[in-house]
Amino acid sequence: MAKRDIRRALQQGHFIDNDKLYLGSGDDFYFTCDGTSLYLKNSSDKTMFYFTSAGRMRNGSYTTPYAFDAASATNFSLYGLSTTNSGYDSSTFFFVRGTGSSALFGCTALVEGSSTGSSYPKTLQGSQFMALLTAGAKLASRGSDVTAGQYAAWLKVGSPTTATVDSGAYTAAVWLDNQHYSNSFSGTEYTIFSSTGGTVPDAWAGFDTSSAGWAALFLFEDDCAPLTDSSMSLSTQAGALTVVTPSGTRYIPLYSS
Repeated sequence: MAKRDIRRALQQGHFIDNDKLYLGSGDDFYFTCDGTSLYLKNSSDKTMFYFTSAGRMRNGSYTTPYAFDAASATNFSLYGLSTTNSGYDSSTFFFVRGTGSSALFGCTALVEGSSTGSSYPKTLQGSQFMALLTAGAKLASRGSDVTAGQYAAWLKVGSPTTATVDSGAYTAAVWLDNQHYSNSFSGTEYTIFSSTGGTVPDAWAGFDTSSAGWAALFLFEDDCAPLTDSSMSLSTQAGALTVVTPSGTRYIPLYSS
């Protein structure tokens, strides 16, 4: 720190103790540096955040996570208020551009349940996204703006006409993946769990396109359940969907008991 910066810090009520720069007249928080990283710590010497010489900001690590100090606590919170009438406002924005062959992830989250004792959680979710109207609030018609609407998440993949997608490459707006190997699994498992409350939705799924639509509703790359060999192969059944697969015509039962 330059002498003039130290003098300015002291004039603003901050003070220095050995290698620690305290913020304000108290000693609740201070900055310290070990030569490779700059740390923000509290009066108990607990690291709140630290900045590496490579420009990365971190809070804890995988081997030493930052411990919550209270129930229903949040490590990092942002609360915003929008009062404008044009454009759009966003609480957070992430941008990554790749010019090499590295895999790219705009935002990642990992939640691990590691409770092995008699007390363990009943909720484990990688993320929560909600878009709610408050009491008395209104939602305008989207009109000709096909991007408008109330959605908990808008997930999209795309490319311009000059881009190249190689043969064998996969692209999808959503990748859903189940991978339980538990030897003690008594619960119910879905790939999609859909629930509703309040008004009755117009449909479970809505389809709208500005191109030619979809080549198929389902495409099975592997011959697997729920495909069956016969349209009436179950003891109690109310019809089936006919599916054309690489193995021939198969059927998806609509109801069974």
